Amino acid sequence: IHVEASNKKQVYLMKKFLILLTVLFLTGWSSDDETISDTAIEGVWEKTTIVDSNEFDELDENLNYESVIQYKFLKASKFESYTFIRAIESSEIAGYMFKELGSYTINNNRLSLISDRWISQDDSGALQSLQELSLNEQEVEWSFNIILEQNTLIFNFDPCGPAENCIGSITLNKVN
Repeated sequence: IHVEASNKKQVYLMKKFLILLTVLFLTGWSSDDETISDTAIEGVWEKTTIVDSNEFDELDENLNYESVIQYKFLKASKFESYTFIRAIESSEIAGYMFKELGSYTINNNRLSLISDRWISQDDSGALQSLQELSLNEQEVEWSFNIILEQNTLIFNFDPCGPAENCIGSITLNKVN
């Protein structure tokens, strides 16, 4: 009688083990966090926000505008980033506030940037052409985690100290 109960227990454990193996096989062995390659993010990515035309003297109050944060990830691990105001209907750029040029690498879904940064030096907050932006910092290093989901690229920034101005994340959509 004792041997028969032991065999039933072994059969029960074997069934549980086979079910577990089946679940692992069907869901796949790899994690959801597959490594993102440098080429996977190549292209133009943007985050847009509607802007009130009264915020800038240069804008026509009869038009609709958006603030754009744009990243262009290029071949050979180069990138460009711009912050500008664009007319929604015509896509005409009204002016720039920020430019960044540099290189990038991805390691374990962590994006590392090394770049030079140009900013608007106009104290009134006026928009400027790209040529009017002033070089502000050189060889700035910045890294953070990224998530790539189809046509969405999410920058998840590291936590910062209590006295710092923190951004939790930015979600960019692929436009090109």
